[in-house]
Amino acid sequence: SVDYCSLTQTAVDNILVALAANPVNGGYIDLRNGTNSSPGAAGNAAITTLEAPSPGKNWSVDVN
Repeated sequence: SVDYCSLTQTAVDNILVALAANPVNGGYIDLRNGTNSSPGAAGNAAITTLEAPSPGKNWSVDVN
């Protein structure tokens, strides 16, 4: 969980893109709770990759 950290949109996007590029499947990331920025286009694309069901990454992602 990386909540209440006042992350910028760029930071949120960078975290999501890095996770999408990582070979780990079936994880969970929580970037919500009001103080973090919402993801931009790059972050939203990474969320799509992360949340893809098997044989995809199969992550659970919570964002603002």
